Amino acid sequence: MNKLNRFTRKAFRPMLSLALLAAVPAAAEAQFSVGIKGGLAFATMSENDLTPNIDSRLGWLAGAHLTLGAGLFSIQPEALIAQLGAESGGDELKLNYFVVPVNLRLNFGMGAPVSPFILAGPYAAFNLSCDLDNVGECDDDIESTDFGVDFGAGLKFGGRFFAEARYMLGLKELSDITPEFDSKNRAFVIMAGITF
Repeated sequence: MNKLNRFTRKAFRPMLSLALLAAVPAAAEAQFSVGIKGGLAFATMSENDLTPNIDSRLGWLAGAHLTLGAGLFSIQPEALIAQLGAESGGDELKLNYFVVPVNLRLNFGMGAPVSPFILAGPYAAFNLSCDLDNVGECDDDIESTDFGVDFGAGLKFGGRFFAEARYMLGLKELSDITPEFDSKNRAFVIMAGITF
């Protein structure tokens, strides 16, 4: 009898492990979703008395996100390529970044044909290239990293398609030309995408 009990316990452990492994994909399907997105960025920089008349630059951004959680609250990390920068006096500053936001997302009206959501959180950005009209590459004059916060809202249609708008508020000075020079990224972003 003891031999049978030992055999049963030894056989039960691998069967339990297999059952748990089989359950993981089902749980992941219920709690995780992946999406792709793209859109336009109306980018500019902060202004002060030394940096007047800065205009916005139209760029694009695209990437993917992972939504963790399926209830009222979810966490949404993203990986985006974004064209930021600004224009001033006819010259265009082109800044290309790899941006990693991690947003807390609040989902409303779940299960409805159209459901709104709001999101906010920090982001880190890594400079891929810098180009200034009439000058050329400017990587040595611009910080290689940036960080800030973004916040916004959107609508999800039919459970898969979505559109959103957000504001990116950079918190780091991008250039140390002079302490009085204000050079933080700002961008209003509109995006659309699909969730799988």
